[in-house]
Amino acid sequence: MTPEELAFENDVALDLQQALLGCVTPAFRAVAFRSDASDSSVDLYIALAEPVEEIEDIIYDIEASMEGLTGGSVLIRSEIWIGDRWSERWPARSHRRLFAVRTPSTDQ
Repeated sequence: MTPEELAFENDVALDLQQALLGCVTPAFRAVAFRSDASDSSVDLYIALAEPVEEIEDIIYDIEASMEGLTGGSVLIRSEIWIGDRWSERWPARSHRRLFAVRTPSTDQ
């Protein structure tokens, strides 16, 4: 990773943390992302324990916050995963994590 790519990823991480404020619900288990500085894009991955009726509104709020924070310069694609044992089965578990819930015996 080049210094420019790392700087972009770190900026995205800070902006996403701010954009997530007030958006995380009890059903959230983890949030991760993967960034690509070459096209200023971000893949946002959210793991939920169960379906959340208002998830589309939550994603919209996160993306709108990111647009405000970045001046619209970052393209965001979001992917939702629903299931238990996210730390074992969630495909995005190897990406940069912003948030993760630890449960007593199943998630590490």
